[in-house]
Amino acid sequence: MKKQSSNEPKKAVSGKDREKIGKKVETQKIQTSRWTGVFFDLLLVTLAIAIALGGLDFYRAYENKKAFDLKRDSVKKEIVFWQGIAEKYKDYRDAYFKISLLEYELGNKQRSSYYLQKTLALDPNFEAGRKFEKVLK
Repeated sequence: MKKQSSNEPKKAVSGKDREKIGKKVETQKIQTSRWTGVFFDLLLVTLAIAIALGGLDFYRAYENKKAFDLKRDSVKKEIVFWQGIAEKYKDYRDAYFKISLLEYELGNKQRSSYYLQKTLALDPNFEAGRKFEKVLK
């Protein structure tokens, strides 16, 4: 496209031509803004879904942790109960065995093994104790 020099007369644009050019430019702007709007709407919907799914996962994890903590507290209370029984009745094999099982449930293998050894010291022929000993090893 040639650049008009300042000496050349400028072409006159008729009113109809201006109207056509204006409509064409206006149509291009509307189409561009429509696509921009659609893209933005899709982006917002995707973001909202991602936030909702993340929140749902967080809630499930929170509920699982809460249930796990309740179970853990319950097992700890049961251990305290059986330790009291074992202190009161020093020769009660089943109290030590129960403590051994509960400690294993908490993931304390060393303490579980300790209480199992106390169980087997009281009754070396205790079949359930011998089976559990194999599980610990």
